[in-house]
Amino acid sequence: MSFDVANFELDVIEKSNELPVLVDFWAPWCGPCKMLTPTLETLAEKNVGKWVLIKVNTEEHQDLAEKYRIMSIPAVKLFHRGKVIAEFNGAKPEREIQSWLDQFLPSPQADDLEKASDLIKDNKHKEAAPILESILQKTPENENAMVMLAECWLESAPEKIKGLLKAITPDSDTYDRAQALIHIANLATCSGSPDSLKEGPAKIAVLDAAKAVRMYDWESVIQNLVKALEKDRGYQDEIAVKSGKGLFQYLGIRHPIVDRNYRLWSSTVNS
Repeated sequence: MSFDVANFELDVIEKSNELPVLVDFWAPWCGPCKMLTPTLETLAEKNVGKWVLIKVNTEEHQDLAEKYRIMSIPAVKLFHRGKVIAEFNGAKPEREIQSWLDQFLPSPQADDLEKASDLIKDNKHKEAAPILESILQKTPENENAMVMLAECWLESAPEKIKGLLKAITPDSDTYDRAQALIHIANLATCSGSPDSLKEGPAKIAVLDAAKAVRMYDWESVIQNLVKALEKDRGYQDEIAVKSGKGLFQYLGIRHPIVDRNYRLWSSTVNS
């Protein structure tokens, strides 16, 4: 089995999007390298499918040594999703290296969670949902996966969100976001059952806001909730107030949509 680098971009950067890549920067004249490299090769052979080893001869690839600021060798860097996530210098025994790997290797669930997060940022909720459902089958206590799946369900199954998030308790770091999503989901369910809303001047605006939630059109949600507030602040147990506050809390103060709309929302809800 050959571990020598052929194309760093393909062998390390792109490959690290599939599996973590351990890069061994070495040189033929380096004594400690001759001790470390066989240990890394043995570990790589024992961990096929978990991570891969790539060796970079710094004499032949001085450009890479310079790019990654290799000041002494052996130097070992762990790449994940194109970036260095951990590193060490010098020769170490196998047990110590394995312990280091156990500490820094990303878990499959963490990797999948990051993939799902990227999909959600790209508004690909339908693609993210099965990844998150798979995570929760393996680790049912993963609260970050619960919250992210709840967002994915706003379009397809908002009525299931409260049940999904009920396990998240007030002492959890995700509790506030979970509660915010429950309020947003309560609004979204109205689009599927308009008869559940009482008649009144704010009904149409609330229904339009509910439909916008299912499309993740947050700006339209806010604008329609403002219309509802202007017509009847107390309508349907203050659904516009509660869902609007939930949305702002969920998106966060630095979100560009919040930045553009918070002043209008604040002046309306506090008037």
